[in-house]
Amino acid sequence: MIDKVEGRIIVLNEMVQITDTFSKREIVIETEDDKYPQKLLVQFTQDGCSLVDNYSIGDDVEISVNLGGRLWTSPQGEDRYFLSLNGWKIEKQGEQETGQDTGQDGEPDDLPF
Repeated sequence: MIDKVEGRIIVLNEMVQITDTFSKREIVIETEDDKYPQKLLVQFTQDGCSLVDNYSIGDDVEISVNLGGRLWTSPQGEDRYFLSLNGWKIEKQGEQETGQDTGQDGEPDDLPF
């Protein structure tokens, strides 16, 4: 099952108040590692809307997601199924520690001791 998606933010929408008790904020990321990059819509809801506040278009991110699915029946009685990616955690990529020791000059320290 999918639990994380990675990519670059290409769309960053404002929070939208859907009802008195429900709000959501949508972003779109473009995957980079695939042969055919994908544009994925990820939604954050309720308190999760604020998780995106410190991010900008162009940021490389990893988003922890849950898959959501639902059935909608049209007025004509036709059933349609929808799938959504619901984000619950987001982290910037490229700013993580490498775990590699560095010497005083900032260069990697490859000494065995």
